[in-house]
Amino acid sequence: MPSRAKKADIKDEEWERLQPVIRKLYLIEDKSLKDVQTILSMYHSFRPSKNQLMWKLKQWHMAKNMTSTEWKHVVHRIRKRHVAGKESMVYLSGVQLRDATIEKAKGRHCYETAIEKSMGG
Repeated sequence: MPSRAKKADIKDEEWERLQPVIRKLYLIEDKSLKDVQTILSMYHSFRPSKNQLMWKLKQWHMAKNMTSTEWKHVVHRIRKRHVAGKESMVYLSGVQLRDATIEKAKGRHCYETAIEKSMGG
């Protein structure tokens, strides 16, 4: 049985040339990986596999999401700054997150139990 075909290696120069385009599409315009692949193929004759693209995004620290632990840390810092009378802006991969996104993440990852609420925690 034949093994699966491997995508050709893409030169680093090609990746670097298209890094700003990929960043704009994936982070700024919030396109899906599939949409980014389609646009790169159609307009730049660049055809990375999904895994190749995911690997490069990881290397470039271009993430759209944070882990629960990361959100807890961010919310802790926001609360600490709020107590000090400071406002906070949160950035992920160089893109400022909307207040609604932060509030949603607070509710999802940083909930307080009834006991913590009653203790003023």
